[in-house]
Amino acid sequence: MSSGNVNDICNTPTYLNAIEQRKQLQLLNVPPPRYDNLAKNPYQKLNPSTGLFFTQYEISMRRKAEILTYNSLLSSTQTNNLTRSQKWAKLVQNRQISQSYLQKYQQSNGQIQLPTCPPTPSTSCGVPGPLIYISKDPNVPLYNYLNDVLTAPYSIQVPEVNTNVFEYYSTTDSYCPTSPMTNYQYAPCSTVRLITPINPNYTFSMNIPLSVYVEADVSYNGIQVQYTDPSAVTLWLSSASIQVMYSTSATQITSTPVYSLSGDYMPNRPMVISVNNMTIYPRTNIQSQNPEKNRFFVYAYFGVLNISNVVLPCQPDYIYDIKLALNFNSQISANYTTYFGSSNPTIAAYINPSFATTQLPAQNCAISPTPTPVIESNLPTFTLYGV
Repeated sequence: MSSGNVNDICNTPTYLNAIEQRKQLQLLNVPPPRYDNLAKNPYQKLNPSTGLFFTQYEISMRRKAEILTYNSLLSSTQTNNLTRSQKWAKLVQNRQISQSYLQKYQQSNGQIQLPTCPPTPSTSCGVPGPLIYISKDPNVPLYNYLNDVLTAPYSIQVPEVNTNVFEYYSTTDSYCPTSPMTNYQYAPCSTVRLITPINPNYTFSMNIPLSVYVEADVSYNGIQVQYTDPSAVTLWLSSASIQVMYSTSATQITSTPVYSLSGDYMPNRPMVISVNNMTIYPRTNIQSQNPEKNRFFVYAYFGVLNISNVVLPCQPDYIYDIKLALNFNSQISANYTTYFGSSNPTIAAYINPSFATTQLPAQNCAISPTPTPVIESNLPTFTLYGV
């Protein structure tokens, strides 16, 4: 194969899509938790008997006492692992145990409960070295008793099985300029990853919150004037378009998506922007002498765009990027044209707006009808459904 053919293969849409899918899968991958060997650290726990942190001496003594019991889980016939009946028979038959000591045993619900044994000299246990007293305190945790290499998986833990058909991640405050239907400008909205789809095709529907932004800059040259206009700009959402990308290629949607808008501003009840006694300063050059005074702008929560009947092919680990384009129609007043010339205002939307975006203050203008106040806890978020 020649180098020219290799270059051709690397530039094909299929190859580029595969590379892009792998990149996105790496970004969306959440590594499983690794073993935390300090999760049961006894040195960070309090001894209920003393109210102090466990000491190394106490933990070592607990481990030593456990070892000296020779307790085996593999056999029930060894001396130190007898049944309750065998222990009781051994105690009754042992004449070396005093009657007063036997009376210390308590019988409850047919079970023999042994009292806590007093500290035992290490010489009685065959422990070499200087004399110490060995005691077993059940309040002290048993730490490093078994070989963790054999009992604890230090490698990656087995993750829980994700039974979801898909998962999605929305893009917050995605700026979407208005664009004509003949040349839509798409802005990112959400990323969807298919996990365990059962059917080869799924029908998706989604709710997309929108916030609108309108700005107009004065191109007036002359003396200082006052500008008041109760209906400077009237606008409404006229159309929307969804685009689903598989890496670098647009996916063919085999159905006809259905669009609907819910909120305060509909085509029959549009948003009206009024300018209230705005002081316009003359321009002596291209740049305004006072840019903050020579323009008005407004941010406003607009509503929720619902898109349904979006049929997409689904296979495990497919990753789709959902994009959105919007077209706003606007009506300009005569006063606006007098002071602002023929330049249309800038109209754009924020897709999946954050609460902070919806609270940005307006300058030199107001909107009507008055929008419903946005509460952070009730601010709609992007949602996706699939069947």
